[in-house]
Amino acid sequence: MQTEIYVNEEADKFYERHCLRRSFIVDYLMTLFPKQVLSKFDIAEFGIGSGSNLMLLMNYAGSIHGYDGSQKAVEHFKASFSGNIHEKKCFAKQVNLCEKFTTPIKYDLAIVGFFAYYASDEELSVFKENLLNCMVEGGYVFIEDFLVRENKIKTDSRNNKIKIFKRNIAFWLNFFKEFNFIDLRLFMNGEEKSDSYLIKDAPWLVDMEISDDDDLWTFGALFKLRSGKGQP
Repeated sequence: MQTEIYVNEEADKFYERHCLRRSFIVDYLMTLFPKQVLSKFDIAEFGIGSGSNLMLLMNYAGSIHGYDGSQKAVEHFKASFSGNIHEKKCFAKQVNLCEKFTTPIKYDLAIVGFFAYYASDEELSVFKENLLNCMVEGGYVFIEDFLVRENKIKTDSRNNKIKIFKRNIAFWLNFFKEFNFIDLRLFMNGEEKSDSYLIKDAPWLVDMEISDDDDLWTFGALFKLRSGKGQP
């Protein structure tokens, strides 16, 4: 499995490259869920990076749990709340997200990060089993990933043993077929690949600023699990 190579050779390096970057996921989620709703949610993030998303959501959620292939990411996240907060409130574990694993509770909201970029379709199918197993009925999934017009596979520039995958929206709609499609926002890096993203608040309107370069596109999308579609 190529995600084994990623976890063993690249996950900590990925964390080190991105640990200081500002994430806009929480800004987005706060436009979708009122604070009083988030206060009732148990939230998991799969691919926690710096842990900033969960630490911000900790101010609103019932509990926040993080899972990542990088041991350094998990250790950093644990150190952020060590000794101050009960483990039931904040929990983190190092796992290969594309191998079978269990979670201590089921979640109302799951955030799926950029690790899918390194996972083949077959490996993502295992992750999906994990996801369905850990969701409450009617739970929500938010995913952020690269987006292209046509699916692309190429060799990772940093490790030639790994392929990277960019997928179109049709792939993700089929991948989340057990879910209702709720919301989509397009994010576009600046022409110099800055760390800030342009958030399009009206995604279905014509956007005259969209780049012709697919490598600049990412997206955020929200899905809701339909009743009876989760695993027992």
